[in-house]
Amino acid sequence: MEPLSTPSREDAALWMRDVGIFEALEAAELLSTARPARRLRSLLEVAEFLVPFEPQDGTDSDVGVNFIDPDLLVKWTRETIGDLELADHIQELIARRKAYTFLVEPLQALVIGRVAQYWEILKSGPAPDDADGGAPAP
Repeated sequence: MEPLSTPSREDAALWMRDVGIFEALEAAELLSTARPARRLRSLLEVAEFLVPFEPQDGTDSDVGVNFIDPDLLVKWTRETIGDLELADHIQELIARRKAYTFLVEPLQALVIGRVAQYWEILKSGPAPDDADGGAPAP
């Protein structure tokens, strides 16, 4: 898989945003006890939610998997977040047809890597809509 290209500052700022509640990605914690669906509102929240599955020793009554429908993740990343290249890379991972528990770690690494790119770009100067460099208003 080709590495992700470096986005512009404007794209990084756009793609790092929190989306509205009605644009949030629905995810589920598939546990032995019932939990309500989670609404993930940013790629950072997606990265934090994607936790690789680790089998338990059977003593924990709340074992399970944090689940995001991979196809919905692609669609949400493409249509809501707007990072087409990341969506294509996620789609490429999904196309390998691995079981979900084996997809989580590479998906998390991919999203964390992209979010890290955004942070690097955004910390290097003023925000894209901050043309005056952050100077206070008169």
